[in-house]
Amino acid sequence: MVVIITGSGGFVGNYLVKELRSNAPDDLEICGVSNEKIHPDIAGMLDESAEIDILDYQSFRDFLAEKKPDHIYHLAAQSSVAVSLEKPVETYKINLMGTINLVEIALSELKNRPKLLLVLSADIYKCPVDGESIDENSPMEPLNPYSVSKAGVDFLANIYSANHDLDIIRARSFNHIGTGQSTTFVMPSFARQIARIESGLEEPVLKVGNLNVWRDFTDVRDVVRAYTLLMEKGQPGEAYNVCSGHAYSIREMLDLLLEMSNVSIGILEDPSRMRQADNPKLLGDNTKLRKQTGWKPQIPIKNTLEDLLNHWRSKVRNEEN
Repeated sequence: MVVIITGSGGFVGNYLVKELRSNAPDDLEICGVSNEKIHPDIAGMLDESAEIDILDYQSFRDFLAEKKPDHIYHLAAQSSVAVSLEKPVETYKINLMGTINLVEIALSELKNRPKLLLVLSADIYKCPVDGESIDENSPMEPLNPYSVSKAGVDFLANIYSANHDLDIIRARSFNHIGTGQSTTFVMPSFARQIARIESGLEEPVLKVGNLNVWRDFTDVRDVVRAYTLLMEKGQPGEAYNVCSGHAYSIREMLDLLLEMSNVSIGILEDPSRMRQADNPKLLGDNTKLRKQTGWKPQIPIKNTLEDLLNHWRSKVRNEEN
């Protein structure tokens, strides 16, 4: 069996490679596609990797046609809301056109018709007024270019599934965190600031955005395990929420990190970190995922945050030396 991971050099891609390799049968060939450098540890787990921009149709097509994959995990994306607000056109190109390229290649160029897992986002959903949990039938209301691009991919996937002989599974992922995630995301940003404050590199004041929003956080290691189970047991044409089923306020998550710190740290609201439009609460319902795959989150969020903070402490120490 041949598996291809797009975005294999990214945050989630690294963890998916590890997850697949840790449970790999002898005949599993794992190939990566990335337009960024792959960490040597991850590259060593891949049977082959290719530095390809998914917007380059011909190069992308040639590689897929050569490998004839059975499964494709499509992780490649511009995944930052903040970046999408600054670069909406780039976000639409990567997320929409990159996915269209993949699906068209699978449809028109690959005779074996591989099974596709497309990673989408819970940001596509409309926030319930009452704060209740969101299931796969909840209405959509994207509020930024990133979520608009992901909603577009979701609709496109549904169209291709309904009208063509393609096995496409949609994973609507809620917030996930872990070591290696970019500091454009809120929890790595907090962890890095705390680590630098502890080392005396910054004043003991942590800059924050809106702390009064609630998000459903899951450890990235649990998330990639859900992806592999969906590829194995998910129903083609269906969408699945990948989430913990528990919402935390950003303030609550920050307090957990601050409790782990060895210094006293103040908090300062930074207007540049505020968003004009944001869902106040996104809480996912993972019943469908649990029932069809048997998945459930295994790593407590406090452990995830402790790993994240220790990771940044180590990085800051290494930067000093």
